[in-house]
Amino acid sequence: MEFRISKNGKKLKVYCYIDSIKHTAASFDLNEKLKARKSKEYYQNLSKEDLYKKLNIQDKEKRASNKVEFKYAFKKYYASVENDKSILASTGAGYISLLKIHVEPYIHKTYLADFKYIDFKGAVDENDKSICLYNKIIESLPAQWVKIDSQWEIVRNKNYDENGKLITIDKNTIKKAIAEFKKFVVFCGNNDWVIDNRVLAYRNKNLKPAEKEDWVPNTNDVFNLIKSEKNLCLKTLYYGAAETGCSLSEILGWCYDDKFFDDELDSEIVYVRNSLGAASEFRPGILKNGGRKRKVEISNDLSTLLDQWMIHQRLPKTHLKYKRIFPFTKSHAADILKRSVKEIGIEWQGAFSGFRKFSSSAADDTELLTEEQFIKRYGWKSKKTFVGHYRRDLNRNKQDRKKLINNLIAIN
Repeated sequence: MEFRISKNGKKLKVYCYIDSIKHTAASFDLNEKLKARKSKEYYQNLSKEDLYKKLNIQDKEKRASNKVEFKYAFKKYYASVENDKSILASTGAGYISLLKIHVEPYIHKTYLADFKYIDFKGAVDENDKSICLYNKIIESLPAQWVKIDSQWEIVRNKNYDENGKLITIDKNTIKKAIAEFKKFVVFCGNNDWVIDNRVLAYRNKNLKPAEKEDWVPNTNDVFNLIKSEKNLCLKTLYYGAAETGCSLSEILGWCYDDKFFDDELDSEIVYVRNSLGAASEFRPGILKNGGRKRKVEISNDLSTLLDQWMIHQRLPKTHLKYKRIFPFTKSHAADILKRSVKEIGIEWQGAFSGFRKFSSSAADDTELLTEEQFIKRYGWKSKKTFVGHYRRDLNRNKQDRKKLINNLIAIN
């Protein structure tokens, strides 16, 4: 950057040379040399940003940042998420899928710099039809990844409800998709790429949380499932899931040396510290989503079942020094459970998550555990997780409730 005062016809010009390009900063009469020198000093003392504003020119680097395409930015962001060591690979893959399925396909601008807040919420086309990202996300159809000719492709599920209305993604998915887009906008800003960041101030005020699925296996169904199971391995698996409330990935990560008597707790325990990953790979010392490693007290009955099965199992799956109690992958265990409940005519939704809802709700009903004991047993960081996702009414106070209702209004 260079500043000069030069005569140009009947005028003195103050020039600024930036990247070999001459820009006129000021112009004076020939007899105003002092003013010209002061003007030159003024422009020399300006910051780069203020100088560019005064000259009405754009920074070379900023010009380049204005030409960053969404396609390139998403590619870089996905790579950043994949290399984030603070989250599990499966968690990162979920974040990326939300953007690839419910956000990226609906952005109608090529360059980041051209995307304004109106494009996020409010934009319409020449026919007055909405083309804003927000509405497109709301209208997005559920989808899944399907391998076609060795390539993974998005296949959307076009289904209708009983009223003939097209089924779109639920409100929780909408919130998550918008949240992930905000993270993407922050990433762009951190790279000094120009993008309207007013979207970061948006809040989902009008989106109520999706209704929580109230289903949970009742006590009789859980009891009958365990009692009717003749296979020792499966009986132990179902009993362990129902009593401890551990997630399936945690239960399948139990190893022989994780079951022992703990002197401090004065109880037989299962030490929950290993798990299976998204592809059912064994992960020693790692729990899903940063869950808490913990010692879970178990009953005498479950302790006996575990001992019997570990003795009975001839060729347990091993991973170096680790000898697993249960030999299944996650999908195999889920399929076996579905067959088991079908054989005895039990209505069951989902897979092993029902056991976790049942166990935690049953323990909460007793009001015997302190809050710290409760969240530690189930591996949560606070009780908010339980209240928001797992608490269910097991209807264990039916008789007392009926008595209360009958006596709400006492007639003398």
